[in-house]
Amino acid sequence: MKDTNLKQLALEFVVIFLGVSASFGVTSFSQMRFEKAEENRLLGALATEIETIREFEIRASRDVSDDIAIYSKLLELEDMTQGALDAVTSSKTRIEFSLFNNSLFSPPAETYTTLIASDGLKYIGSNELKTALTNLHIRSQSRVTAGLAEERLLKSTLLDEFLSKHPSFLIQASDTNVSVDEYVDTLSHVLRENQTVRAALGMQLKYLKSKKAALQLYELSLGDLEAALKRARS
Repeated sequence: MKDTNLKQLALEFVVIFLGVSASFGVTSFSQMRFEKAEENRLLGALATEIETIREFEIRASRDVSDDIAIYSKLLELEDMTQGALDAVTSSKTRIEFSLFNNSLFSPPAETYTTLIASDGLKYIGSNELKTALTNLHIRSQSRVTAGLAEERLLKSTLLDEFLSKHPSFLIQASDTNVSVDEYVDTLSHVLRENQTVRAALGMQLKYLKSKKAALQLYELSLGDLEAALKRARS
C-alpha cells in the first residue's frame, strides 16, 4: 500500500512539473513573440522618422549653403554688380531672412524621445543601432546647435544697427517698388559705410561655415544610422 501511494505521489509530482514547465514554455514563447513584434514595430517607426530626418537635413544643408553664398557675395563689395545674387536668390525676403532671422535646428525626434521615455530601447536587439541613435540625436545634433546662441547675438546686433542707422533698408524689404538689385545695392552701400555691419556679417559667415561643417558630420551620422537600421531589419 505504501509503495502504491509513493508511486502515485511521484506520478502527481511529474504531472505537476510537466504542467508548470509547459506553462512556463508557453509564457516564454508568448513573451518572445511580443518582444519581436514590438522590435519590428519600433524599427518601422524609426525607419519612417529617419526618412523625415533625411529630408530635414537636406533642407537645412541647402539653406546654410545658400546663406554662405549670400554672405560671401555681399562681402565681395567690388563685385556687387546687377544680378550679383541671382545664382542664389531673387527674393528680398530670402536675403532679409538670412540677415536677421534666427535659424533653428530641430529635426524630428518623436520616436527616439518616446523610446527613451518608455524604455523602449530594451526591445531593440542591435547595440549598433542603439549607438547610432545616440550619436545622431545627442552628439551630432549638439554640434549643430552649439553656435545658435552666438548666431542670435550676432543677428540681434545686426538688426539693432540697422534699426538705429539704416531703417530705410528695412523698409525696402517690403516695398514692391524696390527691386532686388536696388535692395542689394542699398545693402552694399551700407556695408561700405558701416564697419559694424560689415564686421557682423564677417563673423556670421565664419559661424555659418562652422555650422556647415557640423551639418556634414550630422549627415555622416545619419548615414551610419540608416545603415545600422537596415542591418537590424535584415
